Amino acid sequence: MSNIYDKYFYKIYNWALGKTRNKEDAEDITSSVFVAIYEYLNKDIEIKSIENLIWKIAHNIWNKKAKEYILNKNNEIDIDFIENISL
Repeated sequence: MSNIYDKYFYKIYNWALGKTRNKEDAEDITSSVFVAIYEYLNKDIEIKSIENLIWKIAHNIWNKKAKEYILNKNNEIDIDFIENISL
């Protein structure tokens, strides 16, 4: 797991920072990604590509965070944020 962390931490963090434009949210997303990877690796499931798995998890966590953000805005639409969402 430490090899995965070392190889992908800054890639995930920088990607999340670009999506959120917020250091704290990027840190939260990055931590959530690595927790999810750790949990997934503890299952006995064959992994064909660890990189694909990591980015799939990252995108799923980003999508969940974006939806929560939109719901918490009380129907106020932040156009810059919406435009940055890539589903």
